Amino acid sequence: MNAHKQSLVLIALSGVLLTSAWATFAADARIGTGKDFKFPDYYPASNGVRRLKTLVTGSEAQFVTNDNSVIVLKNPRLESYAPDGKVEWTATSPECTVNIRTKEVRGDTNLIFQTADEHFQQTGVGFLWQQTNSVLVIFDQSHTRIDKEALADNSRLKQ
Repeated sequence: MNAHKQSLVLIALSGVLLTSAWATFAADARIGTGKDFKFPDYYPASNGVRRLKTLVTGSEAQFVTNDNSVIVLKNPRLESYAPDGKVEWTATSPECTVNIRTKEVRGDTNLIFQTADEHFQQTGVGFLWQQTNSVLVIFDQSHTRIDKEALADNSRLKQ
């Protein structure tokens, strides 16, 4: 084989290898596992300040769709914040999926929901949380605990 043909074969071969390597890299970059996932949502800015409204976190995240819109989270934590920055409530679960596009969090495992003051707690199996309007639905085996003393104390304060 002459030198010109060898060069063309090497160029073609390196192009195939480069394309193959790029496809492998692109697939790894799009679908993979990461640590310390965070998905915040903010109140509308006032005076140039953006305040955290909700935060979804997870110890481990794995993309399950090619467009990176659906993520499986391990040990997710949902947090809702008041406009003054104080935590209003939290919810935890062993695993869930997050749809970044629809801003929905779904799980079919146990969920523990509780207010920041711990006076109200609800547990259940299976849930849907819509981040855009902060609606949380617990599907099955729901149990609620209300701190009656705290409830009684609050009712006396309002009189």
